[in-house]
Amino acid sequence: KQLTAQGGQTIVPRSFQLSADATKALLYTNSKKVWRYPTRGDYWLLNLSTGQLKQLGKGRPESSLQFAKFSPDGNKVAYVSQHNIYVEDLASGEIKKVTDDNGTKKLINGTFDWVYEEEFFCRDGFRWSPDGKTIAYWQIDANQIRDYYMLNTTDSVYSRVIPVEYPKVGEPPSPARIGVVEI
Repeated sequence: KQLTAQGGQTIVPRSFQLSADATKALLYTNSKKVWRYPTRGDYWLLNLSTGQLKQLGKGRPESSLQFAKFSPDGNKVAYVSQHNIYVEDLASGEIKKVTDDNGTKKLINGTFDWVYEEEFFCRDGFRWSPDGKTIAYWQIDANQIRDYYMLNTTDSVYSRVIPVEYPKVGEPPSPARIGVVEI
């Protein structure tokens, strides 16, 4: 179903999830692929009682949010954006970055690099604790992984080189660790 936000923006959800009390819905839209799967996009909060729509992640780049999920009490939403995990308070709109190491293309919080996605089917790398006071997350350190160069010969008349961080056979994948942050 197509929805219209304040200001006239049209929202066409790709998927949705309900809060535990079924009073709110997270709508996922404007999706973009990360490697093979459309795991980046925009998220909107729909109040099912009032019909009010509110975009989450204000100030974050368009289509940059990943794996948004409600806290167990439904008062907050956590998501990954640009290799960091954020928590947004739904009442106040306050957004807090909860990973404090400034995730980068090579230091990845809450999601995975190409080899983990491709070979181990890992994408969503964080979970709320049952009491909503902490988030456990994977951190991938791809600093030692060299680029493997793929040649794209299908998207254009001219081929294009695409560097992909990929460990060759016999080399270890990116080291991973699990962290826990207090909200």
